[in-house]
Amino acid sequence: MDSAQSAIRINRPATTRDQLKQLENDLWSAADNLRANSDLKASEYSTPVLGLIFLKFADINYRRHEHAIQAEFDQLKGTRREKPLAEIAIARCGFYLPSHARYHYLLNLPEDADLAKAIEAVMESIEHYKPELNGSLPKEEYYRLTRTPETRELPANYPWPGNVRELEQALRRIILNGRYAQDALSASTAAPDQQDP
Repeated sequence: MDSAQSAIRINRPATTRDQLKQLENDLWSAADNLRANSDLKASEYSTPVLGLIFLKFADINYRRHEHAIQAEFDQLKGTRREKPLAEIAIARCGFYLPSHARYHYLLNLPEDADLAKAIEAVMESIEHYKPELNGSLPKEEYYRLTRTPETRELPANYPWPGNVRELEQALRRIILNGRYAQDALSASTAAPDQQDP
């Protein structure tokens, strides 16, 4: 880790229990909206939601390395050692995200755009540049989501935390383990020696 990354981690305030509780509440609210405004069953919408969270994670990671990726590309351009931008990105951060595969691109699509088709193209693009992911990212699931004002605004209205591990832990507690809201809330407020590993 270089000193700039170290400084960022040191200066970033830790997420508080209140912020984690708010995250849980927001995730449950999002789940309620999906349940009410899509044709997916509760057991089916975790896949598209986790796919979007994966995309957000990949975008955050790519954005952290984007300047160095571009600098290396510019430095090697026109030389015998020239490499495609995608190759440099994958070596530096594990992913290459072309402009149409960025999270903000999806958020800024026009209202009449086919969001499911755009998300499918994003996932296919990630799989194209990262072949070991072929067939593992959700694509068709997004066609079953109903585009209502409520579901369209869900990802745009939540200020995603910078610490993806905290988000992952909250999601694991809430979605993956299938705990109900009260159980998840109780676990997050329990004393550290009483919490699940």
